[in-house]
Formats: sequence, structure tokens, C-alpha cells
Amino acid sequence: MQGGGRVANVSRFTFSGVTNFTGNDDFDLCDTDVFIRGRGEWSGGGGFTLEGVNRSSEIVVERGGSLSLTGSGERRIRGVGVLNRFVNRGTLSVNLDDPASMMDIDNAMLLNTDGALVDVTSGTLRSNAFGSAILGRLEGGDWAVGDAGTVDLLGIQIRETAVRVELSGAGSSFGAIDSLQKVLATGALAVRDGRDFVTDATATEFDVRGELEVGAGSTFTVSTMLTNIQGGALRRGRFVVGGTLEVEAGGISTLGADLVLRGSGSIVDAAGGGDLLAGLADIDSDGTLELASGAVFSTAGDLSLTGALKIGSGSAMTINGDLGAFQGGVFGGATVELGGDMLADNTTLERVEGRLTVGRDGRLLVSDAGGPMDGLASLRRIESGGTFGLVGGRVLDLTPTDNTVEIAGTLVLGSSSGSGTGSALMADGVAIETGGEVRIEIASLGDFGRIETAAAAFGGGAPGETAGVLTLVLGEGYSATLGDEFLVVALTPGGVINGAGFGSIAVNGVLGGGLFFEQFIDADGLGVRVVPTPGVGGVMMLGLFVSRRRRG
Repeated sequence: MQGGGRVANVSRFTFSGVTNFTGNDDFDLCDTDVFIRGRGEWSGGGGFTLEGVNRSSEIVVERGGSLSLTGSGERRIRGVGVLNRFVNRGTLSVNLDDPASMMDIDNAMLLNTDGALVDVTSGTLRSNAFGSAILGRLEGGDWAVGDAGTVDLLGIQIRETAVRVELSGAGSSFGAIDSLQKVLATGALAVRDGRDFVTDATATEFDVRGELEVGAGSTFTVSTMLTNIQGGALRRGRFVVGGTLEVEAGGISTLGADLVLRGSGSIVDAAGGGDLLAGLADIDSDGTLELASGAVFSTAGDLSLTGALKIGSGSAMTINGDLGAFQGGVFGGATVELGGDMLADNTTLERVEGRLTVGRDGRLLVSDAGGPMDGLASLRRIESGGTFGLVGGRVLDLTPTDNTVEIAGTLVLGSSSGSGTGSALMADGVAIETGGEVRIEIASLGDFGRIETAAAAFGGGAPGETAGVLTLVLGEGYSATLGDEFLVVALTPGGVINGAGFGSIAVNGVLGGGLFFEQFIDADGLGVRVVPTPGVGGVMMLGLFVSRRRRG
């Protein structure tokens, strides 16, 4: 689109598809609106004048639409009169050739609405009539500013944010948030890739109710009081720390917030540089500690846990003492997700009353003079209300201990997420009780969870007796076909099934019209197959399938 000129008294122009603004001449829109529903590319040097005589004029990037600015020089939107607006409901991307190039919105209100994004990668976005800040609160859509990007709101000061603001790179600039004092529950502030941030020293406090992210290579310094730390406890909000969070505070002994430590991320005393987490002794019911991206964490002694502990693949947690969620071989009152290693003095597992999930690389280790021992090897029972899960292709082999695993709660056996044949529990015996549930994730014909055993019992094991629920969780990549079979309880040679199987089957996911799963028992074990819904396809109901796909 080029040529410029004046357009008056046209209700609206709507641009779908790809629209290129390539000309160097200006457009004068009088009592006229422009709506961009597709992808707008503004590479020319021309601008827009928004003029209102009988009503206002505006340019609107619609939800799902985008406007991208490229090239060099100035792109100007100028308002004449009052109430003219530039409204972003989709994505506004400023990616100009150099930091000196600019998108200047002059005397027209700039609005960034809910669900929208302003992404300033390179160049400057300047506005002297910003409408998405009310009484110092940033509202509406999200903001991202890159290493060569600048957002200049000409004197506006943001003290609270209800949206996500990301600053990436040491050169990223968004001067309005230098005075930020509070991240609201719906808001987030992220500094990454060498972008440091120091809070306003004239403010009395800094408060996080939403999320604060400090990426690797960045430092976030709270120059006054961080209200989240009170009496040795970190509470409220979510903190994602891959760099350094500097706070003027004493040590943190209790965690009552969500804290993610990535890599070498740390929370330190701004005055002395000491590790504020060195004395962590309690993760309470409101707290979550997550270790990710190779993070390694050690406690000074025992750790009380009534909240959640998540250890990602490649990360490790060492409790130099007891973990309070384990008592006499019973795990309860907490949530633990193991994708990496966790070591403590008392983590021998016999019964599960809480929620414990183990990934492909997850290990539950028990300190021993002869070296760490496998804490999972003693598993015998999942209590009612408890959940034990194997995910990501994790195989737990309990056959060396001759254990029979009793399932009164929930056993989750996930797929491998495309990297194998699914997770498996291998045990000499498995007993499914009346209130028990076995939850099997199916990603494909060859990738699903399973039990491998010499003996499976349902209820008391009497002929015709059923017990428990089999829940099949269908992955998005699996499309059911008539005749598909999955051997979910596989018997070792000579193995037996006592009872008549599960009391019911539940399906979580899209199975397809006219289809459902039925269970069957044969010499190989207990499986499920896709069959027509009762009353649909009578001949098929006799088992005369055109084709049969089975994996076990």
C-alpha cells in the first residue's frame, strides 16, 4: 500500500491477509478507521495522520493480527484533535534497522489491550499519550523489549504492573518501569541475558504478588525492603532465578512461595553477598521449590516438607539429614516430582500417602555408609488418597525384592513422550483394591504405560470379581482405530490373573464417535481394545475386525 493521500468519512478499512505499507508518502485519515486483521508489514517511510472532525479516527491491530515495523528512519502516527487512537489487540513488532530509528505515536492515544503484545526488538517506540497506564498501574497487554530496543513513554512512571514485562539484553530500555514498586498477581517482570535492574531507592518497599524472573547473566537488586521476606520466611509470589537476586534481608529458613532455581541461580544478601537460602529448613504447604537446568542444592540439616519439591532432569537435591515428608518408610503430606536426584538419610519408600512422581532420570536415594541406596526398591503399597507415578519412560523394576505392590490409591504410568515404549512398573505381584486406580497414558500403539507382573489380583481375586478403575489418558498424537489393542497388564511366562479385571474403564481424551474401550484377559495378560460403541456395527461387535493393531 503506497501513494499517500487523504481519506475522509470512510467508516472503516479492513485489511486481511498480508498488507505491505511500502510508500514514503503520508496518509491522512479523517473520521476513518483502519483495522488490521492479517499481517501488516510497514517498511516504507510514510506515516499516518489521524484526524477527527465528526468523530475520532483510529488504527487497530485486531486480535490475531500483527503489524511489524522494519527498515530505518521514523514511522510516525500523528493525531490531530482529541480521542484519536492507535489500538493494539494483537501483536505490534518494532524491529527497525538500528536503535536510532523510531515509531513515534504523537498526540494519539496508544492502547495495548488484554491479550496483546508489544515487542520492541530494535529501535524506539515513543508515545506522548499512553492510555494503558492508570494511576501508575500498567494494564492491558504484555511487553517485550530486546537488547537494541527502547520504550519511551515520555515521563510516565509505572509503579505497579498487572501485565508481563520482559527486558532482554543489557541495552534494553523501558524507563517508565524504573519506578516499579509492585508486581501484581496477574503481572510478571523478567530480566534476562545481562539486563540488570535496581529498584527505586526512594520507594519504601518492593512487593511481588505475581512473578519475578531473573535470567542467567542478570542481577536484580531490591534496594529497599522486599515485603515477601518477613521473619525468615519467603512468602507469596513466584520467583524464577537463573541469575542473581540481591535482597537486603536475613536468611530464609521457611519457603512459602514458588521458587525456581535454574543453573547457578541464587538469592544473596545485597549487603554481604551471603547465600540467603543456606539455612532453608522448611517448605510449608504454600511453598514450592523447583530445581531446573542443572541446579544443585544442599540443605544444612533436616528439611520439613508439607509443600512441593520438584527436581528436574540433570538437577540434584541433597538433604543433609531427614526429609520430613518421610516417616518410617511412609511418604505423605507433600508433593515430590523427581526428574533428577534426591538424597536424604530417611527416604526409604514402602508406602505412598502423598503424591510422588518419578521421571526417566529420577532417583530417590538413601544415604548409606557404603554409598547411596535406591529408596524406591522397597515400595509395597499406594494408600488411598496417595498417588505414585512413573513418567517419561521410567521403568521401575521391583522383581529383585519379590515385592507385591498393593494399589489402594492411584498408580500413574505415563508414556515416554516419544523417546521409548512407555513407563513400566515391574513387580512379582500387583493387587488392585476396590478404591484403586491405574492411570495409563497412551501416546501411540508402541508408547504407553504398563504393568509387568507374575501375578495380578483384583479385589480378593475370586472368579468374576472386579476391582478398581482403569483410566486411559489419550495423548494428542494418538488417533484411535477400530481394533487397536494395548496390553496394559503384561504377564511374565506362567503368570496368572486372579479376578475378572477392572471394575470400570474411564477415558480422558478424544476417542472418536462410535468407539469405546473394552478390556479382555488372555494368556498374555489384561488388555484393552477399541471396539464399536454398543449398538453400533453389530457385526464388528462379534469380534470380526477388518484389521487388528496390537502392542504389548
